Amino acid sequence: MSNEQAKSIETTSAILKTVPPLLVEVVSTESIDRDYNQKISEYAHIGVVEYGIIDRLEIK
Repeated sequence: MSNEQAKSIETTSAILKTVPPLLVEVVSTESIDRDYNQKISEYAHIGVVEYGIIDRLEIK
């Protein structure tokens, strides 16, 4: 995150006004389809460049 981005979110709530360069999603058993199939296009639409998924169900 750049200094400019950090300053822009320093005093804001959980709703960001600046698109983060990276989002990491932790897959929930209740939203597997949404996490893998829908969110990636939603995040791309708002300008997220990198999207990672952590699926604890797949970790052995």
